[in-house]
Amino acid sequence: MQKNYWPLTIIGIIAFGIVIICVGVVIAVKNPVSDELSYGDKKRVIDEKINDILLTQRAFEADSKVFLQTDFAKLPLKSAYEKSKNRLVTQSDFVDITNPSFSLIIQSSYTILSADADIEGFSSDIVPIHIQLCQNPPDSEVIVFRPCINFGVVKIGRYKMRFNIKYLDGDVLQKVYFEENVFIGDLPDGYQQNKSIYSY
Repeated sequence: MQKNYWPLTIIGIIAFGIVIICVGVVIAVKNPVSDELSYGDKKRVIDEKINDILLTQRAFEADSKVFLQTDFAKLPLKSAYEKSKNRLVTQSDFVDITNPSFSLIIQSSYTILSADADIEGFSSDIVPIHIQLCQNPPDSEVIVFRPCINFGVVKIGRYKMRFNIKYLDGDVLQKVYFEENVFIGDLPDGYQQNKSIYSY
């Protein structure tokens, strides 16, 4: 009588499937999802509350203007949540990488309580920097924040600056977020932002 191998084939397929599932579970447990805090809260929380966040952000932007003062320009900041075209970098925003001093300028009728900044490099080997901002004495409706302490970056390149602003809307504490891409350090000769040979 001829042997029939199809039962062994079925058992082999089931066993292989179980092994693959076990390997997948082990890999998932050893590499958990990173719940980044790029915009002041966990990504999951941002996803759940995005509609309320956008309403708050748009209401603030309708009333207020926010600028980043660099070494050479006063840049209007854009919402961190709205898709917009990146600014073309044609010159360095901050020449000195050891102390790239900047000002966050806010024109608003709201009561601004505090502001801080996060600076992240586009290379994975650059550690993000968190900077607390101190408020200068207000000049009518213009509020200016500057870094409370001097700071520097590790290398010349392109960085993303994110700003977290807390304010009062009546008696309610609200938060809004703005960001801008900047170039810190001397711009390399022949630098073109869209070329992949530059990692920054």
